Amino acid sequence: SLIWSAYPNLDCFGNGLMYAFEPWSGVFSVNTPVWTTAHITQFVEPGWSYLRPGSGELSGGGTFVTLVDGMGNFSLIMETLTGACMYHSGCFHTLEATSVQVYSFELSAGLLQNGALHMWLTNATHQFIRMPDVAITGASFQVRMPVDTMVTVTSPGNRGQSKAGGLQLPPTSETGWTQPMLLPYAEDFNSYPKPVSNFTATYWTDQAGSWEVAGGVFRQVVTERPTAWTCNSPPFTHIGWPEWTSYEVSVRARVPRDVVGSVGLCARFLRYAGFSCAEVPGYCLSVDVHGWNLTVPTATLATGNDHVDPGEWSELYLKVEGRAITAAIDGRTLAVINSSTYDMGQVVLTSGWHVAEFDDVSIRPVSADPPELPYSMFKTLSRREYDWHLRGCDPNPLDLSRLRNDYEGFVGVRINVTEQVKLLALGRWRSDGDKQDHQLVLMGHDQGWIVRLPATTPGDEDGFAYADLIVTLEPGVYDLLTYEFLSGDYWLDQGLRVVEEDWVRVLEGRYGRNTAVLSTGMNATLYGPVNLRVQKPSLFHNALEIVHDSWEATV
Repeated sequence: SLIWSAYPNLDCFGNGLMYAFEPWSGVFSVNTPVWTTAHITQFVEPGWSYLRPGSGELSGGGTFVTLVDGMGNFSLIMETLTGACMYHSGCFHTLEATSVQVYSFELSAGLLQNGALHMWLTNATHQFIRMPDVAITGASFQVRMPVDTMVTVTSPGNRGQSKAGGLQLPPTSETGWTQPMLLPYAEDFNSYPKPVSNFTATYWTDQAGSWEVAGGVFRQVVTERPTAWTCNSPPFTHIGWPEWTSYEVSVRARVPRDVVGSVGLCARFLRYAGFSCAEVPGYCLSVDVHGWNLTVPTATLATGNDHVDPGEWSELYLKVEGRAITAAIDGRTLAVINSSTYDMGQVVLTSGWHVAEFDDVSIRPVSADPPELPYSMFKTLSRREYDWHLRGCDPNPLDLSRLRNDYEGFVGVRINVTEQVKLLALGRWRSDGDKQDHQLVLMGHDQGWIVRLPATTPGDEDGFAYADLIVTLEPGVYDLLTYEFLSGDYWLDQGLRVVEEDWVRVLEGRYGRNTAVLSTGMNATLYGPVNLRVQKPSLFHNALEIVHDSWEATV
């Protein structure tokens, strides 16, 4: 696309010459492809032709082309670009440049052979800047080409232009968000001209179905599942900042009296890979004439018989605050559950393939103090990260791990405990829909402990469920494992980004059919994941000092 003006948590983020995905802030970015394109378009005119043999590959890596107007003017464009493109593993030259190159060019009869040539340069840090003129000496000139650079050398008269012609630009965003969409947000759709339909709602982005503002309401109007290119998700549209964390959202919704269908509201919509035809990734409350469901793509978290009547307005409500998820309809609380699947994301409206109407959307921040987490072996554990330089169709944020349940056996991590600690419990990451008991194992120092973690054990604020095990751990290497079942509860594979506490280091992922023969994970730093809850080391060591002092006093 010429300008990427969709949210950056959608397919193929970065597939645009310019970015403008913060309409509330006015920020836009003029990206490098604009200026690499300008290296040609600013210095040629329609009717110019490529000069042969004045085009080809550079001997040290890269390519060059020359265009002429037939009246003595020419433009030479050279590149030594490196890296990957969205649909290509690299640039299209045979050899990639690895060092600075210097080339001499001789001007043939018919081309300007005296004076000076203008030179323009683009690289990773500078876009389309004017360089010192290149002198012509004896009908020849030299060009110095650094690695990962694009250069245009052109005859006088082809002056090009400076970046934006010297005009002052709004602030640009090179690495992501510059200003989040602020809360609270409220929309009653009454500011749009009511006699006219087919208005696009400000900031809302449709992913399936067709959504419009008409008559003071926001409605989905496609009544049949269309013929799909790959497949179709149910109709939905979304709004907001992908890094919203804790907030509450409400909307009034209804279906016409002659329609049997559903309406829905989702919170923490994380990202959407449309080509995968996946369900909406977030916490979704949907309701119809039969009842309601609170779901994530991998599980139904809660369900009930409260329903909506066709033609009647009902208020749907979700509150996401830390791991606590609250769902309500018309002021009646339906469910309060704990979940760690999604920790941030946008707001979504959904329906079936029928007319559905929505009104009075309200999104308000929840500013509760973060809970004090139990003391475990991780300072932080991240499942996802944003990569604003990504050029691909796997949308942001990137998963550092993946859910799987296609293996039966022990999975976990090898750790090095560097100082004596008081162990309180073993933990396994709690996934939505867990329904099995698990066996947790800690082995080391010719010792081993096994505890049972019932499926009914709730997850704590850090996302782990714990089973008590009170022992003193001496310094050394330990394997911490959980037994997983084929087609059973989900667990996390591949590398999570963790920061350990000072007393422990993660060494490698471990797995095996039994604890006697364990293998090292090739692509994973830890599996499961699993965790240790300990008494805070400073408190434990203070207690040891008190005991030691008392012992000395009695001797």
